[in-house]
Amino acid sequence: EEMIFMAVSYYFDEDEYEGFFSYNRFENTDKGDETEINRGMHVGSALVAYVLDKNPRFGREEHLDLSGDPTAPHNITLVSAVPIRSDGNKLSAFALATPTIADIDGNDEEDVLIGTSMGMIYCMHARHMYNIDGWPVQIPNPIESRILVEDVLGDTNLEIFVNDVAGNIFCFDIKANIIWNRSLKDTIQFTDEILAISPMTMGDVNGDGILDIVMTFKVLEGSQWASYVVAISAKTGDDLANFPMKFESPLPIDDGTADAKILQKLPQALLIDLHGEQGHWKPYLYRNGTGWDHPVKERVHDSPHGGKAPGLHIVQPIGSNVYIIEGGSGCTQNIAVGEEINAMVQADDVHGTNNIDLVVSTRSGNILTLESPAVPYHPLNV
Repeated sequence: EEMIFMAVSYYFDEDEYEGFFSYNRFENTDKGDETEINRGMHVGSALVAYVLDKNPRFGREEHLDLSGDPTAPHNITLVSAVPIRSDGNKLSAFALATPTIADIDGNDEEDVLIGTSMGMIYCMHARHMYNIDGWPVQIPNPIESRILVEDVLGDTNLEIFVNDVAGNIFCFDIKANIIWNRSLKDTIQFTDEILAISPMTMGDVNGDGILDIVMTFKVLEGSQWASYVVAISAKTGDDLANFPMKFESPLPIDDGTADAKILQKLPQALLIDLHGEQGHWKPYLYRNGTGWDHPVKERVHDSPHGGKAPGLHIVQPIGSNVYIIEGGSGCTQNIAVGEEINAMVQADDVHGTNNIDLVVSTRSGNILTLESPAVPYHPLNV
């Protein structure tokens, strides 16, 4: 049975309630809150399964969180109502992250993980939607990005990686115990709020055979915007050599006014091998991806395209520029596109040349391809 899992956030339907039904949620209500404004101040979240078979239909819906909505308009003149204060932590019950599907507890049945803006991390059996032992757990800040799962310790158990909007990253085991956690703001000794952050991307950045995590966040330092690209070991949470890297973001849209306090979503980083020399992948490809040894690229001295260090490249849009960072050395290349890029860069053999092309889309709707004639296309590189 195939299913699609969706995270949903919902409000009371004012068109349905107003003029048709009396709002008698509680028997002892004094009717003082029977107004459109107060009803609209509540928000809930749920996980919904849509079944794909001969009769497509919505399956089970599992309620997650319920709260007031700090973004709703307040009316302090309502009958028997006191002034309502905004939620300072912004922990309202939205579900803004994409669910993650994996067999967490090793019982050969799929599980679903999702984080919510209440800071809750749910881990449930996908078929029946009941919580796995130890879950859910709560962290202090909202979660708006997809949870990652991978076995980075080599013990055949999956580790669970969660990042929140405040720049904290948590690594949990399958029993919801914290293996490590860290604050990205501490890395740069920054105490103010992070104003924009990207989802996590996982890959072997420096070519040491251990998976790493890459993400980007943006802060306002004085009157200047600055973006930091961070790469940490998924095994220990420690910074990789040459990281974090700081880049300026001199965009007119980022003038620090108006919506400066609203968290923005930055494009996710693309991890890809853009070295011209790709011979280290051949044994792995010939064995159909079943090689026991991790394919490690040695440092070479005659391969100028893409650099000479082992590991992958980080392709990160920042403002109107595409930055290509060689993970093993920290060397960067900057390509100015001329328009703001607000989506993740994609990679494929677009032009049918058996070489890798980078696909860049801009805010105004333009789509560009950056050709790389020296980098061969193969399935492990897209």
